Amino acid sequence: MPFEKGENLCGENLEELLRYLEEKGVLHQTNDRWHWAAESYPAIEVSLRSINPEMLVVVDTTETGKSQGDSRVDWDSAFTTVHDEAIYMLASEQYQRG
Repeated sequence: MPFEKGENLCGENLEELLRYLEEKGVLHQTNDRWHWAAESYPAIEVSLRSINPEMLVVVDTTETGKSQGDSRVDWDSAFTTVHDEAIYMLASEQYQRG
């Protein structure tokens, strides 16, 4: 969704920031709106599983010592999901931590 002229965020006017991002090629202004113009997708860094950006990689220390694919757990969930006897799903297969 584009930003519109006069729009604010938490009481702050965004125009100075929007103009800066336009100079850097991230946004493009058309009339009174700024649209995303960069090649990267802006939501690529947002996890749909967690709002906490700190992620832990689950590593199999009993056999190879390598991570099991993309087995990542957010910091807040790690205390309840990474424990002995925990069951993990990876590529539709179950793994149990022993």
